[in-house]
Amino acid sequence: MSDNPIPVTLVKNNDLVRWPFDSNVVIDFCKNSLSPYIDEVQVSKLFDNTENEPLVRFKLTHIIQSNEWILGISWAHELGDADSCLRFLNTLSRLYQQMEPAEPLPIFERRLWKPDDADPCFLSGMKHLLDAKPFEVMWKKFMIDQELYDQVNL
Repeated sequence: MSDNPIPVTLVKNNDLVRWPFDSNVVIDFCKNSLSPYIDEVQVSKLFDNTENEPLVRFKLTHIIQSNEWILGISWAHELGDADSCLRFLNTLSRLYQQMEPAEPLPIFERRLWKPDDADPCFLSGMKHLLDAKPFEVMWKKFMIDQELYDQVNL
């Protein structure tokens, strides 16, 4: 979470004849592992206040025999939810195809949140913040969730 560049990995695959799945969309994640096509963001490193772990990683795989290209992306939730990630990828795809991006256009403005910007009059509408447990309790629950559930990469 710093001003370091976004890592992009390029892999030339001479082993595969073509994209191994029967669809461009992977529907059954348990049956179809995407790990060879994705460099995962290490979420646990983000919470250790490391400045070296990026919020997004790209992996571009070129299947030489079929001349197919696969773009894998791992996106930390701090950047946005799955819808935001899909909008980003749609915009990237449209720009690549020399098309106009769909509205609304993405905003790439960096905004740092400052505690004194918070307006306490909105707290009553944010029950999840009012009822929040201490950091140590929430961290323990988060780490248990990380062990029990698989990360979803789109």
